[in-house]
Amino acid sequence: MEVSLDASQLAKPSYEVARPVFEQIVIMLTGITREELTQPVFTAMDAFEYPELHDESIAANNFFRQLCKLMSASGVKDFSWRAQLDQLVANTKMVEEEHAKNTNSLADAASQAKLDLAAAKQDTEALQDQVVQSPDKHRQAIAELAIAAEAKRTYCAHLSSQSIANDRKLEMVVKFDKEVCRCLKLLEELETVVARKKDVSQQVKDIKEGITANERVLAEASATGASLKQHQATVMDKIQRVEAQAALKLEAAAGYVEEAMKSKAAVEAEAAAIAAKAAEDEAAIRSMRELMQEMTANHEALTKGVMDKYALLRKAVGDYNKQLLIAMSESALASTALSTVMA
Repeated sequence: MEVSLDASQLAKPSYEVARPVFEQIVIMLTGITREELTQPVFTAMDAFEYPELHDESIAANNFFRQLCKLMSASGVKDFSWRAQLDQLVANTKMVEEEHAKNTNSLADAASQAKLDLAAAKQDTEALQDQVVQSPDKHRQAIAELAIAAEAKRTYCAHLSSQSIANDRKLEMVVKFDKEVCRCLKLLEELETVVARKKDVSQQVKDIKEGITANERVLAEASATGASLKQHQATVMDKIQRVEAQAALKLEAAAGYVEEAMKSKAAVEAEAAAIAAKAAEDEAAIRSMRELMQEMTANHEALTKGVMDKYALLRKAVGDYNKQLLIAMSESALASTALSTVMA
């Protein structure tokens, strides 16, 4: 993979050591180039308020996303931003706890060393007051005490340097904790951007589908337009033929109209004669109607006279019949009486 590592880097790999290794693995196994891994997504830069602050984070997120896909395909299911950040937080807490323990133990050791040194000084002073030694032994004891004091001083200096180192470690842990918080915030922003990107992708997909549908409609409209143009050409051809035929028919109609005008004059003359004849017939009909009315009046008068005479005759016949019945009744009574008398 063209990556050289020594034993110490393999034993305690850092981010600067591990990233090129994983990056080379991703390039070799996925076929993605290094430029594609480091190139930011320019369409997503507008989603940030300050995009210049996210140049490295977007590229790192792109690399980590490809690495997560590779790890998931390899069977590693717990390799994600959240898992890594949780591990970093756990490691940070462990470092803080260890630092607190070391700080407490160092403080206790320093306090105990100071107490031991004070007790040794007191013991030395008490022994010096009680024992009379020779100058050589006295100098030797002083030298030993000086050596012991120097050793204690060296030990205290060592404890102080360790305390300073632990303070620096604590400061680094605090900075690292802040960096982890910033990474978590960036991760949340990234998740928001990813969700927005999904929405935008869906909108783009819908727009593309709409464009495809519109293109399909446009193609159908174009085909329909071509068909209509062809139909229009056919219709225009028919119109030209009809116009030619109409011109011929118009010429024939002009001749026919001329003949019709001539016929019209004859017809008008004939119509005038017919009108005159009709006037004569109407006058004759009028006179006949007057004659019929007169004859009807005479007939009604005659009929009335006949009916009056018929009524008089009928009355006379009725009177005659009554008189005849009376006479017949009287004759019958007379005959009856005569028969009675004769009997």
